[in-house]
Amino acid sequence: MRKINITIILLLLLCSCASKKDVLYFQDIANYSEQSNTLKNLISIKKNDKLAILVSAEDERAVIPFNGVPNNKINNLEVRSNQIQEPEYIVNEEGFIVFPILGKLEVANKTKTEVVKMLENKLATYIKTPTVSLRISNFKISVLGEVNQPGLYPIEGNRITILEALSLAGDMTIKGKRKDVLLIREEKGIKSFNSIDFTKGDLFYSPFYYLQQNDVIVVGPNNAQVQQSKNTIKNISSISGILSLIVSVAAILTR
Repeated sequence: MRKINITIILLLLLCSCASKKDVLYFQDIANYSEQSNTLKNLISIKKNDKLAILVSAEDERAVIPFNGVPNNKINNLEVRSNQIQEPEYIVNEEGFIVFPILGKLEVANKTKTEVVKMLENKLATYIKTPTVSLRISNFKISVLGEVNQPGLYPIEGNRITILEALSLAGDMTIKGKRKDVLLIREEKGIKSFNSIDFTKGDLFYSPFYYLQQNDVIVVGPNNAQVQQSKNTIKNISSISGILSLIVSVAAILTR
């Protein structure tokens, strides 16, 4: 009888443990080692984005009105373009920003490159060879679930891969489900829910390899962790039932 009990315990332990196939990243990466990767990091502007835009040119004084400097300071000889901080513009619910002199500009659903090119073309009417720098100053991503440091992360430079995001969050825990990580993304007002398998090398060629602003990564618990949680709940219920029975019996005996 004792041998049977030991065998049952060992079988339960084996069932609850995760195998290498559940834990190792990119198990088929050798299949992709010689493939070229043409994936580009194309960030699209979205509603409620905060755009930090700075205009520069050889003629420093010519760009001052386009960098949000008040009129009463434009004539100040000490003002230089390299002393001006980036003015910020919030993309409204209609997808527009209001830019000095140029007025109302539609930027939502355009890539950063497209918006920069549009601004430079419009500014060329007023400035010789203008240069525009643009970044999304409120760019952030969220990482939740079975990671060591879940949270909301601001991203400088507007460039981050999903692997870098997991690194920021301290990587998945051993309990994380690597074959079905959820990525929530909103594009043109529509949310999409996408499953990502971190055991496969095709992630490096996926449209989800580079993250967009406000992306949310959710790492769920693996089957072993779910089963363990169920067993824990059952054990707690059993212990509660036994304690309740003892209390009831004690109450009867002390009457």
